[in-house]
Amino acid sequence: MNECTVICSFRGSVPQGLVLEIGETVQILEKCEGWYRGVSTKKPNVKGIFPANYIHLKKAIVSNRGQYETVAPLEDSIVTEVTATLQEWASLWKQLYV
Repeated sequence: MNECTVICSFRGSVPQGLVLEIGETVQILEKCEGWYRGVSTKKPNVKGIFPANYIHLKKAIVSNRGQYETVAPLEDSIVTEVTATLQEWASLWKQLYV
């Protein structure tokens, strides 16, 4: 299972499509011909498919492979902080201008 970041919003416009917002983190469960099946960390109970070119794979350390595996992203703390700040600003901009 890999972790990735959404780089382009996807509206889930296909059967079983997973709605994704830019900047969101997704766990990939499987890959098939340019599409991934995964689950958003925002809505862990909802699984669906999305285009592979809408996401950026993160480098990560996977431990305990198998049923109880854990994935820890290898990101600089500054990158994590900037990403969180931009996601918060995007939410505020939507409220102000929509």
